[in-house]
Amino acid sequence: MYKLISLFFLLMICVVGVAISLVNNTPVTFNFYFDSVYLPLSLLLALTFVSGVILTLLLLIPAWLKFKYYANRHAKMRAGVPDTVLPLIKPDQQ
Repeated sequence: MYKLISLFFLLMICVVGVAISLVNNTPVTFNFYFDSVYLPLSLLLALTFVSGVILTLLLLIPAWLKFKYYANRHAKMRAGVPDTVLPLIKPDQQ
């Protein structure tokens, strides 16, 4: 049931996105420092959104990996792995 609701919301987001792109198809000028490009407004907004998502994921990956490392370490400690196997100093304290 959860997948069906998620699929429905994803479909609605796509329909709204297509409707907005049909209304905002006017070309706009996007100025770089060294060049300028004419793009439809909807494409420019979509590219901006996608680049924001990618940048956010790239910035969150190190914190996520650090969290997974410490969560796995804590799980091993709870499972009874001897302290000699686990390092005593955190990597950022060296």
